[in-house]
Amino acid sequence: MSDLRVGTREALLKGGKGGPAIVPGDARASHLIQAVTKVIEPAMPPTGPIPTEEIATLRKWINGGADWPKADALSEKGGEKTWWAFRRPVRPEVPDVDAPNPIDAFIAARLGEKGLPASKEAEPSALVRRAYFDLHGLPPTHEDVSRFVADPSRDTWECLIDELLASPRYGEKWAQFWLDLVRYGDTSGFEQDPYNLNAWRYRDYVIRSFNNDKPYDRFVKEQIAGDEIYPEDAFAVAGTGFYTVGTHRDLLFKVEDLNRTETLTDYVGTTSSVFL
Repeated sequence: MSDLRVGTREALLKGGKGGPAIVPGDARASHLIQAVTKVIEPAMPPTGPIPTEEIATLRKWINGGADWPKADALSEKGGEKTWWAFRRPVRPEVPDVDAPNPIDAFIAARLGEKGLPASKEAEPSALVRRAYFDLHGLPPTHEDVSRFVADPSRDTWECLIDELLASPRYGEKWAQFWLDLVRYGDTSGFEQDPYNLNAWRYRDYVIRSFNNDKPYDRFVKEQIAGDEIYPEDAFAVAGTGFYTVGTHRDLLFKVEDLNRTETLTDYVGTTSSVFL
């Protein structure tokens, strides 16, 4: 009704019929703050107060100058907006610096730009511990450390990394992150929270997928539609356990329609948040 738009910084500065909505550097004088703190009418939002911590965030943003993302973050091309996340990645040229590999070349070039020295090379005892914690999430034994310290050559290091990657512990550590994404649980949640007796099958499927270096596209297909695409592959079908390891209300009787709605909502929400 006031012609107020809040989608851009310029629109907020222009405001509506009542004048500018924000005054950068002065939250107290900003109509936006006055509205959400109910100082002026119409108070916003009309349905109830905004949490105090969110109002504090607005105040801090306005008092700090009301910074906004750069205009070139969203460009116009052919009448369509092209966001950075939808642009095809372009492989950058490797900086021409003295470095043992392309990744280190980028790091060395940036350090050179900032005038910063590289960190010291790690001691063999620290290096072997880092490798174990990074790849397994577990510390090495005293014997593991001693063996590497006695011969910290490049060949020994490469053999150690191959050994760690080949261990079942590798998949067990890295599967944790995927299982968190897909809301994995051994029980069904909600009030009665019964055990999901077959949840372990999906857990083991994820661990084996990491240990077998399964291509990501195959990993995705198996979880969303393994029973349809690979019906003869029992291990691929186990990937559809993705749909069964979340929260389920099936033990709430006489509300089957609610149970079904909750289940479908969970499927859509989790599939969208994980894969899109």
